Amino acid sequence: FLAVDSPQECHLGESIWDAALFIGCPQLCASESMLLALLISLTFFCQMIFLGITFFVFTEPQLPSELLNRLEAWRLSFGHNIKYYDSNTFTSLVERVCSPDDYVA
Repeated sequence: FLAVDSPQECHLGESIWDAALFIGCPQLCASESMLLALLISLTFFCQMIFLGITFFVFTEPQLPSELLNRLEAWRLSFGHNIKYYDSNTFTSLVERVCSPDDYVA
């Protein structure tokens, strides 16, 4: 536990969220506090829009589920099968198919 007379410090970052602590302080006039509140609100809404876009765009599957099931079955059955391992390049079939080089023609 800290002693009562020990100094306590808090380091603030360069963030609008840290600046929110100063809204309503007597060192800021009313217009500065209102500007800070406006900027915090703008930041909040921009972040909510970003979250909404990422949620709705990146959570929907880009491929049909039937195709994804077939690709997974291929990967498990053939892609990592030892029969299709290339001992010259030391690569699996999956690695050769997904590689940008011309392993598979």
